[in-house]
Amino acid sequence: DTANATGMAQVYEELKQPDSAIYYAKIGLELATRKHFPPEMITCSSILARLYQETNAKLAYKYLRISSETKDILYSANRAKGRSRRAERSMRER
Repeated sequence: DTANATGMAQVYEELKQPDSAIYYAKIGLELATRKHFPPEMITCSSILARLYQETNAKLAYKYLRISSETKDILYSANRAKGRSRRAERSMRER
């Protein structure tokens, strides 16, 4: 599942085993994307961006963009929820 793949990618990154970390991060990113789970998408794409930074700038940029775009979407959604909640409270107080 997504959390297991992400966790394995993190462990292998810590152990300085980039091939295994990349393998699991790609699996985690694919599963998180299919399940529409932004936090895991951010984690996996960030791991991939770091791991490819030294060896493949094009892939590093690709995964950095995925991470950045996902953060933007998540942040925008959270801001919209906050505005909606404030508007609801304001209406109830009237």
